Amino acid sequence: MSEFSAIFFGLGSIGKKHCSNYRKLFPDARILTPNNTTTSSKFIEENKIEVIDIKTDWQADIAFITNPTSLHLKTAIMAAKKGCHLFIEKPFVHEIEDCQSLKKIIIDKNLGFFVAFNYRFHPLLAHLKSLLQNNTINGICSVSIDYGQYFPDWHPYEDYRNSYVGKKELGGGTILTASHEIDYAIWIFGKPLYLNCVGGKRSSLDIDVEDVVDISMLMEGKFNLTIHLDILQKKYTRNIKIVTEQGNWEIDLVGCQIHKECNEKKELVFETPVIDKTKILEAEVKHFVSQLKSNDIAQEYWIEQFNEALDIQKVALNAKQCLERNNKKIGII
Repeated sequence: MSEFSAIFFGLGSIGKKHCSNYRKLFPDARILTPNNTTTSSKFIEENKIEVIDIKTDWQADIAFITNPTSLHLKTAIMAAKKGCHLFIEKPFVHEIEDCQSLKKIIIDKNLGFFVAFNYRFHPLLAHLKSLLQNNTINGICSVSIDYGQYFPDWHPYEDYRNSYVGKKELGGGTILTASHEIDYAIWIFGKPLYLNCVGGKRSSLDIDVEDVVDISMLMEGKFNLTIHLDILQKKYTRNIKIVTEQGNWEIDLVGCQIHKECNEKKELVFETPVIDKTKILEAEVKHFVSQLKSNDIAQEYWIEQFNEALDIQKVALNAKQCLERNNKKIGII
C-alpha cells in the first residue's frame, strides 16, 4: 500500500511539527499545502511540500487541520467534501453550530476522524488510567488538576500578540487553548454531571481573552474535580492531585513521576524519562494512520470518535459560557 498523501491547512508552530513528523514517518508521502501559507520557503523545501492553488482540483487522503481554531470547522467541512480523512488539532471547534453537517459528510463518505489531544499518548497518563481501571486507586474524594505556562514564552521566535491564542475572534483563550486538561480529565475520570467556572483576564498581557480560570465539576463518580488553567505562570506546571480515603496520589506530568502519599510516607510508584513532546506528537499521527490502514476499524468507531470529541468540546464551551455569566455577576453581591 502506498503512503497516504496529506494536505496541511496551517503551518504555524503545531502545523510545522505535525508536518515534519509526517515527513519523517512517511518519507515517500505526497504532502500539499495551500498557496496562502506564510511559512518559509526553507521549510517547504526541506519537507518536500507541494504548494497548490486550493481553488483548483486537488486530492489528498488526509487533511491536517492546524490553522486557527475559528477556521477549523469551515476547513474540515471543505476537506471532508473532497474525501479527506480528518486530523484536527485541538481544540476541535470554537462553536458547535454546523458540527452535525460535518458528521453527516463523515458518515456519507466513510471518513476517518481524529482530534489531536496528544496527552492521551503520555505514558504517565496511560499508567494513571490503568491504576484506576484495575482499582489500585479507589475511593476518590477529589481531584485537582493544575496547568500553567507563561504565554509570551511559548514561541520565543514570535511576538505573542500575533498569536491566535490571545485573540477572541480567532477562537483563542485559556479554556480552549489549554483544553488538554479538560480532555484527559474526562478520558481518565469520567463525565461531569455539573460544572462551574470563574476567572477572566487578570494580567496586563496585551490580549482580549481569559488568561486564568478555575473550573469545578461534580463527576459521575460523585467526587469533585477542579481544573486550574492559566497562561501566566513563569514556571511550567502540569500536575494532578488525587485525594482518596486511603491517601493522596500526586502525578507530575513535567517531572514524569507518580507518587503515593499515606501517613506522611511518600512512595514513588511510577516514573518515566522526561518526555520528548515530539515523540507524543509522532505517536498520535502513527496511531491515526495505522487505524486508517486497519481492516478492523468500522465506521461506527469514527462516529464514536466524533461524538466523544464533540462532548469534550461542549464541556469546554459550557465552561466559557459559565465564565461569562459569572463575570457579569461581579459587583452585584
